[in-house]
Amino acid sequence: MINLLKGFCQERNIYKMWVLTNESNVAARNLYSATGGRLGTDNDNLMFTYRSGDESN
Repeated sequence: MINLLKGFCQERNIYKMWVLTNESNVAARNLYSATGGRLGTDNDNLMFTYRSGDESN
């Protein structure tokens, strides 16, 4: 699937794609590394999540 997505991006001149995983997900990390993914070294990235029904704001 990763290779299909990479081909999709290349056909459409999409410069970059990304995926998220957890440090503990060794299988995913190995897959992404084996298919050419580069582990980011930028510690400035954050992911925010919102839970459905959470009305706190």
